[in-house]
Amino acid sequence: MLAAAATIGDREFADWLTVGVPGAILRGEPVPPRPQSRPRGRLGRLLQR
Repeated sequence: MLAAAATIGDREFADWLTVGVPGAILRGEPVPPRPQSRPRGRLGRLLQR
């Protein structure tokens, strides 16, 4: 999971994906809301405008 988190490059999203979601599933709770991630690449920047 650490390698996946490092590859994502967005610490808040990686924490949600590798800690928040699995933890909620194991506890039988709803998955926490996905954090807002920053746009990536040219298309992401264009759509953000």
